[in-house]
Amino acid sequence: MRFDLRLSERKVDRYVRLFISVYIFIFSYIAYLKFTSFSFTDFDLAIYDQISWNMGRSSLYNSILGVNFLGNHLTFIVFLFAPIYKLFPHPITLLVAQTIALGLGAWPLYLMAKRALGVSWAFLVVFSYLFYPPLAYLNLFEFHPVAFSTLFFLYMFYFYYIKRFTPFVIFMFLSMLCQENVSLGVAAFGFYALIARQGKKWALTPICCGLAYFILSIFILLPYFNRNTLQFISLYSHLGRSYSEIFTNIFLHPIQVLKIAFQQHKVFFVVQLFAPLFFVPLAGPAALIPAVPFFMQHFLSSRINEVTIYYHYAAEIIPFVFVAFVFGLKRLLSVNVLAKNSAVIAFFLIGVFLASSLWLGPHFHLSKAMGKQWVKDDRDRIKEAFVEEVPREASVVTSFEFLPHLTHRRFLYSFHHVYMGFYTMSNKPYLLPQDAQYALLDFNDRLTFSGFYNTEAFENIKRFLSEGKWGVVDVLDSIVLFEKGKESAVALYEVLDTKPELQNKTSYNIADSFELLGYDVGKVGNRWRLTLYWHCIRKTSRDISVFFQLEDKDTKLIYESFAPLCYRIYPTYAWKEGEYIKETKFLPFADDPEKKGLIWKMGFYDFRSGEDLIANDKDIFGRIGLDLS
Repeated sequence: MRFDLRLSERKVDRYVRLFISVYIFIFSYIAYLKFTSFSFTDFDLAIYDQISWNMGRSSLYNSILGVNFLGNHLTFIVFLFAPIYKLFPHPITLLVAQTIALGLGAWPLYLMAKRALGVSWAFLVVFSYLFYPPLAYLNLFEFHPVAFSTLFFLYMFYFYYIKRFTPFVIFMFLSMLCQENVSLGVAAFGFYALIARQGKKWALTPICCGLAYFILSIFILLPYFNRNTLQFISLYSHLGRSYSEIFTNIFLHPIQVLKIAFQQHKVFFVVQLFAPLFFVPLAGPAALIPAVPFFMQHFLSSRINEVTIYYHYAAEIIPFVFVAFVFGLKRLLSVNVLAKNSAVIAFFLIGVFLASSLWLGPHFHLSKAMGKQWVKDDRDRIKEAFVEEVPREASVVTSFEFLPHLTHRRFLYSFHHVYMGFYTMSNKPYLLPQDAQYALLDFNDRLTFSGFYNTEAFENIKRFLSEGKWGVVDVLDSIVLFEKGKESAVALYEVLDTKPELQNKTSYNIADSFELLGYDVGKVGNRWRLTLYWHCIRKTSRDISVFFQLEDKDTKLIYESFAPLCYRIYPTYAWKEGEYIKETKFLPFADDPEKKGLIWKMGFYDFRSGEDLIANDKDIFGRIGLDLS
């Protein structure tokens, strides 16, 4: 039985447009939810939103990276967005534009598949594209101009397929404007055309333009804008210290290169790319030739994020995987026995698409995330209130999750540079510019303090606070707003000379390293002020952290706060034996918990290992009940 939807071409066209529209609507709405719930936790969105805002003020400097934004990547395509951003100046504008581009990528793919396979199979190809796990993760992860190369490459291939040279060249140049490495894919496309014997102009134009643009980018433009601040070449330092040495070693030592390229997690990356399409693209391998430079780029890099589908690194590979899928299907269906049973094959592939999306993709988990993870909650409202406290024109240094909410200012800095002491991917020491006026820090920001964690980094926090004479303006949960040169409204922690007098005495031993002597409680506005007193029994190598949980009478969790001991400024592994330490924390929900049957509990865990630490033998969960009354 042959696969046939038995629908007119015009009707299938309408269904494809509808599916693309639904995709764009859903992922645009997700972008809105993620933004309002502070769920963009890297700095990519903030980088491009700040530069889009600065471009309207005649500046190309990106203070987050500390260079002209073209020193990071040659993303000239951003200039084409400037008029739209001028009309709608908001980070969500960039996210929606990215979603539109990725969704529209289905259209040239559909047009090409319709010519190669017929309208029914073309519809199935669009279905597989819109349910493709790497595409969804690319869309969900921040904002990246390279994502637009997915659309441009698909149009480029389509116009090559129908032999329209002028639009082919236009989309070829648009793709190269997305990022400097894309030019190698363009050059490789020329070799694909050469093998396919499509004529000199189809081969020589992309080869010459791609190689020329790559050389211009790597050896002239990027060094000029970068000033040796961001050192991407360090990702390939295991292959050489310069581009010429790296390329030489690739050709002179192929065995070593193969060992690097075919590590287990990199092979799994290939599985993640091809399994959702049941490896059918491997039946049309020639169309994968333009993707070879991107595979080499990611396989030879020391950055593990590049060989996973959960970020944006598959953006340049996706279009060629799907073109190969179309041609792979065409080859398979040219076999008579398969053609006769094409309906069985089609329904089997649909099952594979859905199963792989369930296994690898986020699609079947989106509704849950939209209803819980990406819904603005009390903690998000706390963050929103802190953002409002920062004057709109003030220069700010902040942790990752706040970055995209503070971009509309000329100078914005990422605290992870202060924390690790160096620029991103660089051995150049980082010095925070003197113009920084405010510091808004969530000391529980996962990427800032986990992704760049090292045991000496707390010294950089202490140095930062003392040298800038930063005073605490506001504090709640694990979030602190500092102002330079301001007298602190509260001492976050202090080392005491003598044993303190306490309101509520306790005697809880934590990991045989220190004990909670007791705590004082007070109300300040709409929050609890909790003063904790610690005694270091013996020195520990553990980085022990604390969390607070607000539960109702049925032990249902109402609110949870992860608040590092001494705000990471003085971690437990730096405590000295015999020391007494006073620490002040602020918790929300100032209503009397006794009236509502609510109770606060406190627990401990090892920050490095995540291991729960028992602090109370009477509670099987190791929690300490706090009397906030």
